[in-house]
This record gives sequence, C-alpha cells and structure tokens, in this order.
Amino acid sequence: RASVENFSVAVDGATVRSTVSIGLVSRSPGDLHDLPSFIQLADDALYRSKTAGRNAVTTFDAAKPED
Repeated sequence: RASVENFSVAVDGATVRSTVSIGLVSRSPGDLHDLPSFIQLADDALYRSKTAGRNAVTTFDAAKPED
C-alpha cells in the first residue's frame, strides 16, 4: 500500500498518483460455508476502508460477532 502511495507517473504533463484500499476477511474452519457470503464480507470491509478516507486496510474476523 505504501509503495503504491509513493509512486507517481507523469501523463500528458500531469502527475498521477494512486492509493490502495483493501478489505480482508479472516475465518476459522467451519465459518462461512458459502463463498458469496465470504466475498460480501470482504467487499463490506473494502468499502469501510474507502469510507474511512481511503488508502487503508480494513479487516473483519468472520469468527467474531461484529460490533
């Protein structure tokens, strides 16, 4: 994430920069038996990163209840 943030490139005379927002989900064996639910949790974590200001990593532990 930091490497992407620190990288810039000139395009048509303008400097272009990027950041990375990441959503991660951890689970224990037996949690989340279906892939669509697992992907939805990761997607939710990703959008929490974006909502919190972007350029962040947000994690969700599927084994623990959410606050």
